[in-house]
Amino acid sequence: MGNWGVGIFEGDDESEVRELYEAARKQGMNPHQATSVAWKRAQQADWGFGAADLALVKVVLAATQLVRNELLAAWRDEALGALNEAKLGDRLLWAQMDDVAKINLKRQVMIDQFREILLTYDPNHPLTRKTLPACLR
Repeated sequence: MGNWGVGIFEGDDESEVRELYEAARKQGMNPHQATSVAWKRAQQADWGFGAADLALVKVVLAATQLVRNELLAAWRDEALGALNEAKLGDRLLWAQMDDVAKINLKRQVMIDQFREILLTYDPNHPLTRKTLPACLR
């Protein structure tokens, strides 16, 4: 049984994508290179990701960049496009819990909150621990 929660990083796949990016940054790669490494890895067949999963990877990569205050404009746009995909909504809103409707409502709120953050993000006013929304913690 895997990890599953309401936040953007609270799933096994989401955590793994974030860890790939973080590891690449620790190795001295810049944000573009780290994103490329994580994206290419997610596309490899042995991960078994489908279209909804790859859309989720776009969201996780943008969220990871955003938390580090290094959001790339191209990945912001990729994430916004992915958030509008019906397949992604199905992937994000599915939950293995007794009260699926309640969990899905919380996840929908998280999705809407993250979309708003992406649309209004200003690199001249980076996020801090105090301003970091719950969906990105």
